[in-house]
Amino acid sequence: MKRITSSLIALAVIGSSHLPWVLAQSTTLQAPTRATIFVSDPSLRIDEPESSKSIYYSQKEIEFDAREALETIKKLSGGIDEIMEQVDKLDKEFGDNNKQYKQTKREILQVVSDLDNAKDSLSTSVKKISYYQTQMVESAAKIEEIRGQIEETREYIERFTTFLYKFHNDLYNDQGDIDELKLFLKTESHIGDQLSNSFLVEEMIVKLEELMGVLKKEEKKQVMNVRRSNEFKRKAQDTIDHYQTRIDDLNQKRLYLLDFLALYAENSEKIEGSIKSLFDTRIEAHNLILDTINEIHSKKYTTPFNVESKIASLNAMKPYAQLENTFPFDWPIYPINDINYFFMDEEYKEEYGVDIPGIEIPSVQRTPMYAPKDGFVYKIANKDGIGFNWMIIYHKEWYISVYKFVNEFLVKEGQLVRQGELIGYTGGEPWEKWAWFIAQGPNLTFMIAQHGEFLDPLSVVDLSVVKNRGILPKKYKIEALKALYQRPREMYKLTFMKGDTPDERFETFLKTYGVGIYRDPLFWQDAAQWSNISPKLGACIGFAESTLGNHLTTLNNIGNVGNNDRWDRVNYMSPLQGASLIFSTMNNIYLWHYNTIAELNGYANKDGKKYATSEYNWQNNVIKCLSMIEGYHVPDNYPFRLAPNPNRSKK
Repeated sequence: MKRITSSLIALAVIGSSHLPWVLAQSTTLQAPTRATIFVSDPSLRIDEPESSKSIYYSQKEIEFDAREALETIKKLSGGIDEIMEQVDKLDKEFGDNNKQYKQTKREILQVVSDLDNAKDSLSTSVKKISYYQTQMVESAAKIEEIRGQIEETREYIERFTTFLYKFHNDLYNDQGDIDELKLFLKTESHIGDQLSNSFLVEEMIVKLEELMGVLKKEEKKQVMNVRRSNEFKRKAQDTIDHYQTRIDDLNQKRLYLLDFLALYAENSEKIEGSIKSLFDTRIEAHNLILDTINEIHSKKYTTPFNVESKIASLNAMKPYAQLENTFPFDWPIYPINDINYFFMDEEYKEEYGVDIPGIEIPSVQRTPMYAPKDGFVYKIANKDGIGFNWMIIYHKEWYISVYKFVNEFLVKEGQLVRQGELIGYTGGEPWEKWAWFIAQGPNLTFMIAQHGEFLDPLSVVDLSVVKNRGILPKKYKIEALKALYQRPREMYKLTFMKGDTPDERFETFLKTYGVGIYRDPLFWQDAAQWSNISPKLGACIGFAESTLGNHLTTLNNIGNVGNNDRWDRVNYMSPLQGASLIFSTMNNIYLWHYNTIAELNGYANKDGKKYATSEYNWQNNVIKCLSMIEGYHVPDNYPFRLAPNPNRSKK
């Protein structure tokens, strides 16, 4: 007779109420350690067979109304017609003789052309999203159907294994042979009947194996359907994000053009004067910034708030984290892929007729912008009309920082700001509000002054952060190498993950080190939903705490949330709940005011509340993980908020 395997017996012992838990369990729980040591050998990852329990099935709702989107596109089209009607009226009034109007009209028509061309691509995006939504509904129906089949098959298997287990215990010894004494005591005079029944059991085992084969096929089919559903959700969300960004961008341009044309028609002489000076706006802004810096240096303040009081408050501010061997300033945006113009760049002066006492960093429109040092907002030039925005922050040690081409401010004049705090979003997209057509593309122009004199920003920031250090002037290339070799934990030896983009490298990292559903980027996106924190950071914390599921201390608690040095231990109902708590913890009442990774752990935050008490390994793992994913050497003081903390307004 065939021997009953131990795994089948185990299934019978556990019973139906605990069966899903066993099949879902992906790793062996291990005793907690103070911190995970960075795993450099991916072969140490725990492998497991892929099944419907180990693959992540995203049930996140995709919110998108196709009818509403098409109506928005229709309004955009109507707005273009309205713009052209305004242009026709101005043509009749000013004709082709007004050179200033002709120059302005050329810029307007270029934007109108861009708006018109974008309509078709937006309509295509809406059709794609609708198709993805239809496919997701169909996939969900198939998943539910197969899920029912799998559960039914498992019930049959459980009944068989329960019966076989009982029979095995009644008649067999520990070696798997028939125990004659047990047989005699059990059957008395009906030994022959019992032995014949044993042959019936053997046939049942054959049937059981057939059922296991059916289960295997159903599992394989389910995995394929889950993958398909997840892929449609990824594509749908990516297309929605692209559509929303594009429609917001185009509507902002449309509304700005309509406002401008209405003003032009109402008071052409005044607007023409503004337009004429607009081409010299960089010079005007430069002079205004110089005047403001001189005002600060001479202490002849013109602000509506008490500057001396703000300076006293700033000097009394204590940092949440103390890092050694730091630079005077952090970078205001990340990543630093390139620099358009350097300090006192001659090409800039030739192009715009004014010096650039700073650097111009190209950036994606609305890139998060952070305070590079503790300070308070001295001045915000928020141009609601023609022109562009800029801001000045006052720092300790008589430093001043300047930011030009800001799309949105998240701070106000007189407000104290912490190093790494989100202060706004970059701008510079031509013909959007606060950029008009003087901007050549999205960027942040960043300047630093001390004692009234401008400094080269590259002399006071960590150059090892620059992704392509080959772009740096010769004198700074050596400084960049020095900065890299002076970084702790031998960052210069770090190898980035394969991939052309952070998202591709993120996927590679998860597949290299993760276990089960923790290997899916979509899982981390769902976990990070509404937190305004990057899914990549959450995954890196999961890596630092449990090596992405390889060393779980408690069930589903990949981030060790609630597990502490007092040996309190917490389990969670699902992997998604455990991962989501990583993000909600960083937004809770204890950590909501932190902005940088260094503030979250004991490496630099010695006395305050923190996510992790580790004094080295946690910071080491998170920074290395993020660097491998982002594709550059992430600084220890890396700011992690992509938008304001959603809980901050409640504090």
